[in-house]
Amino acid sequence: MANDRAMIAENVNSVLDLVRMRRQSGRLKIELLSGGRIQEGEIYLQAGQPVFVRMGQLTGRDAFDRLLTWRNVQFTLQLDEPGTAPMTLPISNNSGTTPSSFPAQSAIRQERSPTSDVTRANSNAPGLEWLVPQKRDVDRDVLSLPLTRRQRFIYFLVDGQRTLSDLSRCTGKTIQEIELILKELQAQGLVDI
Repeated sequence: MANDRAMIAENVNSVLDLVRMRRQSGRLKIELLSGGRIQEGEIYLQAGQPVFVRMGQLTGRDAFDRLLTWRNVQFTLQLDEPGTAPMTLPISNNSGTTPSSFPAQSAIRQERSPTSDVTRANSNAPGLEWLVPQKRDVDRDVLSLPLTRRQRFIYFLVDGQRTLSDLSRCTGKTIQEIELILKELQAQGLVDI
């Protein structure tokens, strides 16, 4: 995710998963176009965890719960500069109470929408679908290598830009199948994961 570059995501959970995996700090601004109107929300993050959430008049847990229901969102992430002091915004909800922290993302996902992240359910490790495999020794003549058809197909799709999730969508295979094939290619010294 680039700083201040607008991107699109299937849901807010997928964005939060990536930010949490990278332990990023900053402000995540989220927009949803619904009924010809743009709704906005923002999540302040510290080391990948939400510390303050606002959506319109809602703040805290109420705003967070509402944002988690949004689908097909546009977002920007403004990262804190290295060396700046961490944010100390209070987490509060509309009732004025200040819980110590939001529940872990995995707990939120189970409580709110168990099917919202189908890709994650297919993977062995959290955040695995965001990994970007890289080719090794690109000067090799790949056509002469003893690869199976499925290995060769995945190898040709690895371009240093596509994530495991992208490879899954391109091929119609599950994240687990892609991971298995990439591990086979890694064992042959063709890719790094």
